[in-house]
Amino acid sequence: MAATRIMPLYVNKGKTAKQSLKERLDYVLNPDKTDNYCYVKGFKCDPEIAVSQFVSYRNIYKYRTERDYDGDILAYHLRQSFKPGEISPDEANALGYELASRLLKGKYAFLVCTHTDKEHIHNHIMICPYSFDGKTKFRDSYYISKDIAKLSDSICEAHQKSVIENPQKGNNVYSNWIGFKGKPSNRDLLREDIDKVMKQNPKDIDELLKMLEAIGYSVNYGKHISLKHITQKKAMRLDSLGEGYTEADLKSSLSGKTEHRITTMNPLKTNSSLLIDIHRKIAEGKGAGYEHWAKIFNLKQMANTVAYLQEHDFKDYDSLIDKIDSVDSQLSELQSKVSECDKRMKELSELRRHILNYAKNSKIFAEYKNRKFDRRYFEEHKDEISKFKEAKKFFDTQNFENHKLPTVKQIEEEFNSVLSEKRKISEELKKLKAESRELNIHRYNIEEILGINTEAEIEKSRESAVQKE
Repeated sequence: MAATRIMPLYVNKGKTAKQSLKERLDYVLNPDKTDNYCYVKGFKCDPEIAVSQFVSYRNIYKYRTERDYDGDILAYHLRQSFKPGEISPDEANALGYELASRLLKGKYAFLVCTHTDKEHIHNHIMICPYSFDGKTKFRDSYYISKDIAKLSDSICEAHQKSVIENPQKGNNVYSNWIGFKGKPSNRDLLREDIDKVMKQNPKDIDELLKMLEAIGYSVNYGKHISLKHITQKKAMRLDSLGEGYTEADLKSSLSGKTEHRITTMNPLKTNSSLLIDIHRKIAEGKGAGYEHWAKIFNLKQMANTVAYLQEHDFKDYDSLIDKIDSVDSQLSELQSKVSECDKRMKELSELRRHILNYAKNSKIFAEYKNRKFDRRYFEEHKDEISKFKEAKKFFDTQNFENHKLPTVKQIEEEFNSVLSEKRKISEELKKLKAESRELNIHRYNIEEILGINTEAEIEKSRESAVQKE
């Protein structure tokens, strides 16, 4: 998802409802953050008088329902943040408006304010929790955050924007999404140490724990295994580390039944992005605020591109192109292997289906044959007889070794083997796609900076970089 979070706003201590609302709305409507209100859009709400309107809707609700008590909610503040460099302010504002419209179904007023002052463009959506007619109230609940996240995901996917895969619980999701490089948690460190030990191929869980003890962990062998490093105050259960690190998962990996997958601490793999064509954006009507933001953004991306080329030891432009061609060749090869795996899995599934249908319906067909193909019996068992005939016809077209059909168990074993191979290839393919996208982004940026290509060729390069997903 674009990372989302919803927060209720109350009357601040020592202030009126109007004063409290004004403070919050002044922040989200800040002209320096919204390009002089260029990226502000409201529903049943005018930004200039939003405070009065929110308070008015609240008073109407209290009058009609005769509910008046301290601690009432003034508004809800919904934050929606997008991956750096992936979306323009206009697009972000439109997606925020769509999110609020679908969430509130036209019953409540809201303001969508898109901030461009950070590297990650983000929306602040202020929701009035009181309906226009004063009869209903929008209420937060335990599940509302999940519902908003799912709705935001669906909107982002429909507009081909990134979503957070396998979102984790906790307070660090938003920070990870915007590229925060903060201090790793104790669980992050323990997972990292487990990964290092797993690379040494311990024979079983006991040996793994002994190796962890050797690097400073104490182990508690209670009902659940827990570990505590000498630098930490509290022990952590293996079962609390997430998928791949529970006692059962580690035993399965150590026995060879499954493969241990390393969990990265930061889901944001790169801050690289294409340079913005500022002149074209200005011609499209963007304001001075956008131009200022775009110049800063482009400087950061230029620095990022230079650092990337130095880090990966690209001596010149040609060496970068050679690397892109090499990665593209590997991508094509891996994609062919995935197609081969899919084809074989489909063949095995079809073979298994026919073997089961043949075995299940053979007695019915034998009885049908004994009855000299009685029409009435056929009508009663039409489906079973048809499946048997279909299976027999399929077997006649196949060249099985020694004219012997494989067993269902053999088919399932081969299917699982092919599936495992496909998953390994897919993981490698995923990494190569990310590398290809990164390389093409830096290629476009270099071409743009140095003016290597014509305008048409640069546009083609840009499209190639965007499409490398």
